[in-house]
Amino acid sequence: MRSRPHPFAEILERCTSLGSLQRSIAQRLGLLDQVRRALPAPVDQHCVWAGLSEERLLLFADSPPWATRMRFLAPSLVPTLGRAGTRVTEVRVRVLAPADPPQKAPRRRPTLSSKNARLLLQVAEETDDPALREALGRLARRGG
Repeated sequence: MRSRPHPFAEILERCTSLGSLQRSIAQRLGLLDQVRRALPAPVDQHCVWAGLSEERLLLFADSPPWATRMRFLAPSLVPTLGRAGTRVTEVRVRVLAPADPPQKAPRRRPTLSSKNARLLLQVAEETDDPALREALGRLARRGG
């Protein structure tokens, strides 16, 4: 019996499903590195993932503007990657949604100028409907 725990790398090697997952991730990271070397700076830093299926290269950009630039450069990737030994016939580019969506700014409460508040009070005084008069008065009191 072993007196110390097994190294995680050893466990990964023994487990066939985890081992194949590890090899797949390593292949994709290698492909991503190859694609980044084929892209000019600074576009290369905005390519965040790459996958290859049946000679179709799928690239993920971190934002829509960078995805557009990658789409523009996609035709030049085919021969460049081919010379490096990766056969590609088609390139598709997608935008990877951020893990944390951007936070909305807190909604600002609308303000009413003192001039508009006086106008509302004048309209309220000349209004025959008591409910409307009361509502306009409350609104005018919210102003400066």
